[in-house]
Amino acid sequence: MLQLSDIKQGVRLNGIIPNETIEVIAATHIGDNAVELVYRTANGLGQHMLVRIAGFRSIKECDLEIKNINILIGSNGAGKTNFLSAFTLLNNLYAQNLDLHVAQNGMSTFFYNGLKVTEKISIKLHISDHLCEYCFLPGSNNKLINASDGYGGRGCGENGYGSQTTERNELSFRVYHFHDTSRNARIKHEQNISNCKTLLDDASNLAAFLYRLRTNYLSSYKKILETVQL
Repeated sequence: MLQLSDIKQGVRLNGIIPNETIEVIAATHIGDNAVELVYRTANGLGQHMLVRIAGFRSIKECDLEIKNINILIGSNGAGKTNFLSAFTLLNNLYAQNLDLHVAQNGMSTFFYNGLKVTEKISIKLHISDHLCEYCFLPGSNNKLINASDGYGGRGCGENGYGSQTTERNELSFRVYHFHDTSRNARIKHEQNISNCKTLLDDASNLAAFLYRLRTNYLSSYKKILETVQL
């Protein structure tokens, strides 16, 4: 009989989903009696991502499962924006823009309750076929040191090692700012209709981008409408 300790990456299991065999992508053991799985079926990986953040801005520790559509609800200061800004941090890491991003915000502001309380920031993602771990340490001259192995990989696991390395072009993140409804929000300004190839971070070209989708990619445009109308 398979023991809980035997469940690890690559193992195939029956009984998790009725009448299906799953393949374990990643397994995180929680004590002696529980294990958290990322798996895929014959139809592919389940549509979700597991996110773990520790020591980042107002987030002491956070474990969250992300699905196709997610709504973060909380009072002001609860950490909604800080949770999203963790992905902005990773995006700047992959874009090789980390130093500028940190300089613009102040290195100490990234650490939970400041550097006297928090010595490192760790972000762990189970996504697709990857287990990615990131570790950031304070450096001199207002810099944040990426202590991970390359763009993802070793550095933040319980033993400091063991996760897979992710190539730079395999994974990226982009945070879009739609909730600025102020009078001067760029989304309310006139934009050139030809500026429609990609959606800008501040959504200033949203109208032009949606027009391009409706004209050339109607199925994608309809999917956006259906999602917004949920």
